[in-house]
Amino acid sequence: MRPTKKIEKSIRQLQDRTGTELDARTLADACEVLVKKQQTQSASNKPNIWRIIMKSKITKLAAAAVIIIAGLIGINHFGGSFDSAAVAWGQEMLSSLETVEAVVYRQRSMWAGKHGGVGASRGWERRYNTKDMYRRDRYDDGVNVMNMQWVWVDGDAVSMVEVSYEYECYFERENERYGFEDDLIERLRNDARLLDRADRVLGEKVIDGRQCTGFEISAARYGNNYGDRFDRIWIDVETKLPASIERHGIGSSFDAGKTLTIIHDQFEYYTEVSLDMFTPVIPEGFVNTHPDEINAVRNKEQKGEMVFADVPAGLKEQVVSALENVSTVAFRHEGLEVLATKHAWRRNSYDDDDQLVRTKWYVYNRDALTETSVDFVNQIYRVVEHDENRRQHPIDRILFVSGLIDKADRMLDAEKIEGVDCFGFEVSAKKYGDNSDDMKHRVWFDAVTRLPVRFEYEWTDDEGPKMTVKDRFEWDVELDESLFVPEIPDGFSQSDRR
Repeated sequence: MRPTKKIEKSIRQLQDRTGTELDARTLADACEVLVKKQQTQSASNKPNIWRIIMKSKITKLAAAAVIIIAGLIGINHFGGSFDSAAVAWGQEMLSSLETVEAVVYRQRSMWAGKHGGVGASRGWERRYNTKDMYRRDRYDDGVNVMNMQWVWVDGDAVSMVEVSYEYECYFERENERYGFEDDLIERLRNDARLLDRADRVLGEKVIDGRQCTGFEISAARYGNNYGDRFDRIWIDVETKLPASIERHGIGSSFDAGKTLTIIHDQFEYYTEVSLDMFTPVIPEGFVNTHPDEINAVRNKEQKGEMVFADVPAGLKEQVVSALENVSTVAFRHEGLEVLATKHAWRRNSYDDDDQLVRTKWYVYNRDALTETSVDFVNQIYRVVEHDENRRQHPIDRILFVSGLIDKADRMLDAEKIEGVDCFGFEVSAKKYGDNSDDMKHRVWFDAVTRLPVRFEYEWTDDEGPKMTVKDRFEWDVELDESLFVPEIPDGFSQSDRR
């Protein structure tokens, strides 16, 4: 049977082969013809594989077959054909990677609060990889190149040059790899081999103008990964090369209240290596020193000396684990009553007679945050949809500050607070962000449960020393779900004032 007829027959058979009867043979037939056709085409003058142009009828039919079959697999992925189809996609991806010698892509990151809310980092990186060369351009402000790095591997020898535009300096190192990843293309091949272990197909999606199909794989299926980590691999249905790779649920060593998603996208694949990509350029007048040395001098001038306490090994992990296992909390914060569940919280304000005067509800709907406030004194309400999640979930904020224990300036003396035996620590807020030396956190924990009992935050402004306190904590307290459903009394007027 002629190849064109073979594809046409496969497409017609899709009408009668859905559900569990749709197996990998139809996909393999279509892909086989497409791959053979591509392998017989002459090499393009331009090395960028994305620029393959489908001109012949047979190529278009083959691609159409792959797209249609992928769509039906997405609908019927709980049938018996899913594993076989994933294997077929993996084989196609491996085949397409055979001619790739260099990869250029963007790396960016997203964050997710453990109790809701998402956000994107402002900075990102453009990375260039071959088997033995690497370049990284870092855009810390999202617009301008702030730092560039080049790495070359020659046998067992490694050479590296880094230029900092922020600090107007450069430095060189031997046998230090920094961000260099050995053979990224081989890492992509490993991703292709993992497709036979995919947990589910994600259907189709357009990424960077390319029609893609995606698969989701639990990270527990490879390496020593644990928890809720998972990967999503999106493959261009035309080139069979990755268009986006997302690695979800990565723990943050800095903020215990968040997890990270690392995203690789905007891929460019090359069959030849341009040495111009990997040639360092050191601007005239830049000094030969490490940027950390300049930064340390600036920090010392602005923030003074950093001191670190001798924190018992494993204590941070115990504190974070205890907080990650709670479901609800109630506490007092500067006269406000705060009630929180995993995905919502409310703040109640009372007057001197303990009469409720104002309530604010914060509810996550997927990743969006809706704030509803009711002023019982003035009989008004307002509803605000937050595009950016600037209001962190109370438990995630508590996790962040508690997780700073490994950066503590000093451990506090044991004492009894609210009848509970406690241990505590103090940390300067200058150890994160651009905070000044006079800003400090003090936290006390139950010596048995490892859960927080009291928070103090102090700073100084033009009026003198200030301090806020969180206390009267009740962990895993029973809270009715109705408490987190906003209620607007009849007759109240809506306010547009934010």
